[in-house]
Amino acid sequence: MKKSSLKARAALLMAGALSAIAVAAAILGLASAGETAAVGDANCDGSVNSIDAALVLQLHAGLIGEVCGDVDVNGDGVANSVDAGIILQMDAGLCCPALSAELTLNSTIWLPPGVPLGERIIMVLYVTNEGEKPLTRRYTSGQSYEFVVHDSLGSEVWRWSHGMAFTDAIEHRVFEAGETVFYRVEWNQEDDAGEQIPPGSYTVSAVDVGCSLLPPRSCDLGDSSELEILPPPDPIDCTGDNLETRLTVDGGSTSFAAGEFITLEFTIKNCSQPSITRFASPPIGDFSVLDSVGAEIWRASHGLLFPGVFLERTYEPDKSITFYGVWNQLSNGGDPVEPAKYEVRGHLTGCNADPPKQCDLIASQTIEIVP
Repeated sequence: MKKSSLKARAALLMAGALSAIAVAAAILGLASAGETAAVGDANCDGSVNSIDAALVLQLHAGLIGEVCGDVDVNGDGVANSVDAGIILQMDAGLCCPALSAELTLNSTIWLPPGVPLGERIIMVLYVTNEGEKPLTRRYTSGQSYEFVVHDSLGSEVWRWSHGMAFTDAIEHRVFEAGETVFYRVEWNQEDDAGEQIPPGSYTVSAVDVGCSLLPPRSCDLGDSSELEILPPPDPIDCTGDNLETRLTVDGGSTSFAAGEFITLEFTIKNCSQPSITRFASPPIGDFSVLDSVGAEIWRASHGLLFPGVFLERTYEPDKSITFYGVWNQLSNGGDPVEPAKYEVRGHLTGCNADPPKQCDLIASQTIEIVP
């Protein structure tokens, strides 16, 4: 063998040894950060990039004995070239760690944390690219999202896609940096068989089913939320021949800790034989809180704008309607209220009599806020 070939081979071996020593030093030097390193961050330097992919390949080939972080990216129990390939996708913005998901239910101020039996429920899943690079999601069919409801025992009650058919075409969607995509569905509280569900505790889960990895580990993004289906309110016993009202504060409680959210129910029942028609500009049902001297400190509709048109609502004989609200113990100015006694009122606004105050209906209850 020529001397020049021997020198070149020796130089390559020396460079490889120095590289391995440098890698080992980098790993040992950053080992203390391994507990908080992201999946795929082989050297625990706070980023996942091509250097980490190279470390994974060296680990798989036996050139180094360990790395600092968790590099089993696909969760199959081994670290190999597949994980290195996924890390390169992550570095290129083709994978999902920069995405986040959030599920909201009934994002309207008129509904309390619990939803009345039979009430239509609006579910929204927000998916946001929180990274600085565009991110591509791959969908293997026409279905890009799913919503599922489970009961308190974990049994599936309802699935949004139940009975639907989707195409098998692959579709790619690019999430630009900072972009938010939302999926919205409605549920009428019926199970997959079309039967009304009973009151109780349920878990709603939603997921964006797009994925660019195989097998998936953390690229099907979703969120879940607890949901309480409330039983129907107790019937109102009629004592007259008009509209009768009832206000229920947090199921009948009268004392609350400071800062506690307080749920409100205002029920109206038609106790007359003929139907009663009333006109109002919304909101037709409203809530307010008065202090000890009768000054209004909070109103549910404060700051809301409503169209200047009159709406007609007809109350059928022996039928009830309930309005719902939540008071977070803040004044209309946004300041926390002091511990004290307060009067909570439910209102039926609007009237077709003259003067209107003759038929505006109010139900009230005194509560106490304690430190």
